[in-house]
Order: sequence, then C-alpha cells, then structure tokens
Amino acid sequence: GFGKSVGLMQMAELGCLETPLALTNTFSVGAIATAQIRAAVSAHPEVGREWSTVNPLVLECNDGYLNDIQALAVTEKHYIEACASASREFMQGSVGAGRGMSCFHLKGGIGSASRIAECGGQAFTVGALVLSNFGKADRIGAEAAVLAAAPEKGSIIMLLATDAPLDVLQLGRLARRAGNGLARTGSLFGHGSGDVAIAFSSSQHLPQLAESAVPLLHAPDGW
Repeated sequence: GFGKSVGLMQMAELGCLETPLALTNTFSVGAIATAQIRAAVSAHPEVGREWSTVNPLVLECNDGYLNDIQALAVTEKHYIEACASASREFMQGSVGAGRGMSCFHLKGGIGSASRIAECGGQAFTVGALVLSNFGKADRIGAEAAVLAAAPEKGSIIMLLATDAPLDVLQLGRLARRAGNGLARTGSLFGHGSGDVAIAFSSSQHLPQLAESAVPLLHAPDGW
C-alpha cells in the first residue's frame, strides 16, 4: 500500500527516531511536521544551523469518512497539547487521531495491547498501539453483500515498542510480523490502502553529536 507519512525514508536509512511519533489525518501531516520542527528548534536552537536538521515523523490515515478533512482543523497547537499531556495512562477509542476513523464499517480509532516476553532470565515489554481505519463489513450487518463487493481501501498504522535491546534487523522482523496480526482480524492489503508498521526499541538513546560516545548494550545470554 501507500501513505502520505513524513520521515519514514530517513528513519529506515539511519535506524533511529529524532522526534516523537505523531498520528494524525492525511491533510494534517504538514502542519504536524512543522510543529515537530518548531519544537525541536525551540528545545535546541542549534538544529539546522550548527547541528544537522531534524527528521519529523508523522503518520496518517484518512478520516474523511467522518471528518470534514478539507477544514484542516488539526493545527500545531494540538501537537503541542498532545506532547504536554503524554502519559503512561492514555485514552483509547475515538480520541485524537482516531476520532474520525472507521473499522470494518464500524467505529475505529486508537487501540493498544502489550505482552511480557522473557529471554535469558530477563523480562521485556512489547507494546503495540494502532490507528485503526481499515476493513470491510463482509460478515456483519444487512449491507454485507454490497460492502463485500467493494475493494479494500482502508489504512492502519501499527506501532510496536519494546525495551528489549533489539538491533535494526530484529526490529524489522518484529515490524513485518505486525501484518500477521492484521491478517488474523480478517483484513486484506488492498490497492490504495496505507498499512504501515514501525517497531522501535527504547533501550538506547543516541547522541546528537557524533563525537559523544554511545554505550554498548549487552544482551542477555541466549538472546
């Protein structure tokens, strides 16, 4: 599939995140990317001058099913408010970027799940957060026959986070397996669908300055 996200090329090339991951609707990607750049420059005036530029990372789904997307209602202030209110406890369902999403012709939105994985005597967390905007109601409702005949054009953003010290190849394997979970719901990859999965590890923070040392991580035995 495809999407209108910003920042995926550099992230895939360099294997690191330089901003928070932001979720929004298709027409608001530019506004949120600008907000991320302004936030980075405000915190570090060297960005784009003494330092290199920053790579904003914004992912999207089309919420035109319920939202007047032409209104461009999402602005920089919404990104700032979202960052300021970020917490371990967060709302799910029809909130934030999920407000206008649909799923299997029902209400979609934000969902999450997590598991504890053990390896080498250590416990690690694997968390998933999705922006769900996909699927046909081919098994439910009186409109099943009509909807089943329509092509799949939905989208979903799947974010996988872990504190396990995975390298970029292992994270790629983890991201690809998100498609298995999507398939188990009964969804298909359709022409026009934007199905994006990103996996990242919080086990290591990289310095902005190349001369700053990065401590090596030691994986547990049997990893």
